Amino acid sequence: MEKNMSPEEAVRILEMERDHLRANSDSSPERIKAFEMAIQNLKPSQGVKSHSEKEILQECIHLMQELADYFREYLEWIGYEPESDEDAQAITISYFHIVQRLFLFHTRHSGGTSTIEKCRELGIKDWSESVAFHFGTSEEEA
Repeated sequence: MEKNMSPEEAVRILEMERDHLRANSDSSPERIKAFEMAIQNLKPSQGVKSHSEKEILQECIHLMQELADYFREYLEWIGYEPESDEDAQAITISYFHIVQRLFLFHTRHSGGTSTIEKCRELGIKDWSESVAFHFGTSEEEA
């Protein structure tokens, strides 16, 4: 009884055959191209390319600030003006919390030690440092 061949095994065999064809001077370029296309079709999909985790973190922080800016615009639109600096609003979130929620939420690595290590991997030296998202004052004052 013949066993099923995995895609990895098939790719390996096709690559060997393709290399053999390349070494043979009378092989047609079309036949070599056909092997290359078959190899590409059998290789596992790499999926849609994405940004690095560091870039995702930076863009997430930018997106959070953008949302705070929209909320500030809404407050201005409804006529809210803070009477003092104490009334000006901001949400402060630590890098620790952002990294934990963005990359480690609901994983077995969501504890403090793993989160600190992930912060280090992302180039965050002081994981306890916070990012303030201001929404109660105009952008120039924030």
